[in-house]
Amino acid sequence: MELQLQLPYSPIEFVAPLLMLAEKEENAEIREFWDFSKGVTYTMSFPELVGKYCVGVGFPGWLFSADEQDPLSSTDDYVLALIQGYPRTFAFWRPGSKSFTSVDSTIPYCAFSDVTWHDGHFYGVSFMGNIVILDFTSDYYSTTAARVIMSQIPPRVACSNKVYIVYSMGELLVINRDGCHNFEEGDDSYGVKQFRVYKINDSSYEEVKDLGNRALFLGFSATLAVEPPPGCQGNRIYFTDDCREAYFCMERGGGKDMGVCNLLDGTIVPHYTGQSYHKLTPPLWV
Repeated sequence: MELQLQLPYSPIEFVAPLLMLAEKEENAEIREFWDFSKGVTYTMSFPELVGKYCVGVGFPGWLFSADEQDPLSSTDDYVLALIQGYPRTFAFWRPGSKSFTSVDSTIPYCAFSDVTWHDGHFYGVSFMGNIVILDFTSDYYSTTAARVIMSQIPPRVACSNKVYIVYSMGELLVINRDGCHNFEEGDDSYGVKQFRVYKINDSSYEEVKDLGNRALFLGFSATLAVEPPPGCQGNRIYFTDDCREAYFCMERGGGKDMGVCNLLDGTIVPHYTGQSYHKLTPPLWV
């Protein structure tokens, strides 16, 4: 599998993520990026993305694409972490490595939902509520760098369809999303009805009702917390369709379950009102 880091060329600085719309059957080389803060759609040529599996990486304007070619050849010193395969193991990779190193030998029987980065550490959260930290602040990179910092958050907090994690303003946040698995095959009635946000404090947690001026962006990409630019609002969760188990059964693919959630009162409204669906890479934040 090859992972390529792409940067859409544009003289515009993106303060918040753009919504990369799904690939179209006609003119597949042309990708559209919707700036929800301005209501503007940018059109860019990306022939290298045609038919590729794409993932947002949590830095506005950047994304990964994946295929079966040779690994990255860069000699720069960095660490790449991701969730791979089934049962969704937490793994990392450094330039020169022949494959990803999984932490399942250190943290066994753990299926992860999301991973984030902060100050030399990767933080992962599992579907069952294990929060794991990988400490890469030293020069020694191995599975021994992994350790559980909190285990088995109560089911009402973590045991949902999707769980996300992000570090923001000195706080480690875990976000619970429902509505992803309540469907029959071929039934497109799936969709989020409620989000809950929790702040993790070592061995304890507390629910967060007010994010202040922060906005969260989540979906099938790295979770991001930002201070929204003009045209956006704080204390909101901007989300894209992340119910892969549901939309993969649909002929049109994913792209249905998108919107903006007001964390204060729980109301959800659309952000992109057009039609954009795809089985491999539905709309995502980049």
